[in-house]
Amino acid sequence: MATGVDGTEGYLLKKDMDGELPKTPEEAIAIQNSRSPDGWDIPLYDKDGETVIGVFHVGGD
Repeated sequence: MATGVDGTEGYLLKKDMDGELPKTPEEAIAIQNSRSPDGWDIPLYDKDGETVIGVFHVGGD
């Protein structure tokens, strides 16, 4: 269970947490360099795993 930016509790999907997976070391570096230092948002889901009920922030401050 995870807590969204507004305090809503829900679930995260592994594919959203993993993000885009690189195929080469060069792709890994490019993905890392393209990410914002403030982090990024991923969907927060209801227990059905389909209904988006909020946003979870990953990384940053």
